[in-house]
Order: sequence, then C-alpha cells, then structure tokens
Amino acid sequence: MISKFLNLLKNNKFYFLINEYRYRSIIQSLQNKNKVNIVFLINHISQWKYHSLFNIYKNNKRYSVKVIFVPVDNFGTNYLNDYRFNKSEFQKIGVNLISSYNISKKIWKNINKTFLPDIIFFSRSLTKSKFRYKIFDFNKSLNVYVPYSLFTDNNDKLQCATLFHKLLWKQFLPYKLNLDIAKKFYDSKNIVITDYPGCDVFKLKNSSNKYWKKKENKKIIWAPHHTIEYPSQKNYFSTFLSFHKSIKELSIKYKNSIDFCFKPHPILKKKLYNHKDWGVKKTNEYFDFWNKSENTILSESGYQDLFIQSDALILDSISFMAEYLYLKKPYCFLTKKKYSYSS
Repeated sequence: MISKFLNLLKNNKFYFLINEYRYRSIIQSLQNKNKVNIVFLINHISQWKYHSLFNIYKNNKRYSVKVIFVPVDNFGTNYLNDYRFNKSEFQKIGVNLISSYNISKKIWKNINKTFLPDIIFFSRSLTKSKFRYKIFDFNKSLNVYVPYSLFTDNNDKLQCATLFHKLLWKQFLPYKLNLDIAKKFYDSKNIVITDYPGCDVFKLKNSSNKYWKKKENKKIIWAPHHTIEYPSQKNYFSTFLSFHKSIKELSIKYKNSIDFCFKPHPILKKKLYNHKDWGVKKTNEYFDFWNKSENTILSESGYQDLFIQSDALILDSISFMAEYLYLKKPYCFLTKKKYSYSS
C-alpha cells in the first residue's frame, strides 16, 4: 500500500503544488513567532554535519534547538545501546542528545507533539516505510536537508533527486554541479547552493594528537565501508573482506614507525556479526586487536578531528574522498578485483 502511494506521488504535480503551498503557509506563520523550534534528527555521531549551524542557532535567543536520536537502519540495531554510545559522544562536543524512545513507557515519542518543531533538519534521506520519523511524518514543519557526505559516485538521482529530495522545503548542496544533476530529474526550485558545513571544522586545522598512542609516529587511518554483502554490485564499495588481513599485518610490520587507526563504517560491525565467515566472536576479536595493540587505535565515533590529526587515509568509499581533500593530504583508494566503478 505504501509503495503504491509513493509511486503515485512521484508523478502527481498537484501533490507537489500542495506541498509548496503548505511551506509558504508555515513561513508566513513563523514571521510573527517569537520562538522558533528547530529539531535536528540524527542516527550516528559520524553523520553529524550540522555542528557549526547548531552552534549558530544555539547562541541565538530566538531559537530553541533540540538534537534527537532516531533509528534508521535494519541491521540488528540495539537502539538503547546505540543511543547511549552516541549520547556520550555528543556530550564531548557540547550537545545534549535526546532519545526518540521513551524508555519508561516503552513507546516511540511523537516528535511533533512533544517538541512542536517548526524546522526539521534531516541527516538522512528518509521516505521508506521501514524507517520511523520519515519526511511524511512532519507536515507542519519546514523540512531541510544537508547531505551527510560529499557524494562522488556515479549515482546522481539517488543522491539529490529522489522523492525525499523533491518533498523538502530546502535542500542545501555544496556545488553548482549538484544543482545541474538534480535538474535532470525535477525542477529543483528547492535547492540552494552553499559550502558544506560538514567540512567547516577542517578550516580550524587543530594540531592535537589526543587520539594517537605514539605522537612521534606517522599516522594513517584505514576506513573500510560497510557494503560487504554483494561483492560485484554497483555502490557496494567495501574491500574489507579482501584487505583486513594485509592491513592488520602492515600495522604489525611498521609498529615502530606508524600508528594505524581502524575507522570502520558504523554499520560494518553489525554486518560482520551476521556474516557467515565472521560472527560475533571473530568480529570482536578483530576489533579488539585494533583497540589494544601498541600502535593502533579503534575509532567508532566522529572523524573530523581524527582527519586533522592524521597524515594519510586508506579508504574504499566515496563519502570521505572529497572531505579529505580539504586537508590537502594523500590518500589511497582501494578497489575490488573485476569491479567497475563507472558502470
């Protein structure tokens, strides 16, 4: 039923006209409002790209700002454990993370009724029925989106022209090229070209070495993607299953001169738990190696400061490619055998 409804919307111009009218009405009502309620929806610290914007709103008395942790994946997530981990990580950067789940009543909160949001900032594209807190759930707010990464893959429509993007009040994109791509699929009147707030922190270029064990060593990050399920399919970038042994061996070989950081995608561990050749025990042992060895660290939280403090990056996903270029440091992009990234 939901899928039929979504398909109907894709070509229903009347619906989009109603959506535009709704946004105009909300803007008019906000002009006379003394306090504007802003809600940021987030599901992991690594996808938090709104920090500079959050601080601007937080320091302006006209705005009441909330950051709410919401579930958005189906990979066996233990919501409460994930929430507690992320709450601790957000506290480190001065953000009070609020749960979307009422633990005492064992129910999901109605964000519209509890927080009365006037503006919703999404961190993920949310329209599918398996997710809670979809864009369809917020019809009384201005719905806004900044991509959680700088996409460089050959998958234009998915990145900026899906139904989710079309239903937004504003979609803030970093480059004019993004606008040109979106125009191929819809009128794109809701797109605004800006810089990318997720990279604002790179301009600070902090020189701290707080994450690393040996300050005198060179510092290399290895950041494998989570897409291990389908080795030959487009956009399943992960090379983890091919390189996990060799990069571990490199860390041992160069233990006296290089510090290595294992920076897996947040979903990778959950997928390894369910993988036929890995499972919980093997996965935990592998992660423990990186956490406990004398010249290695395990990072499962944010990454901006880590990037600043590193000397090089080894990666296999498109999300970090453009961001690391802000730092003008070298990186090595790993690919699979018999795999075409341009197909």
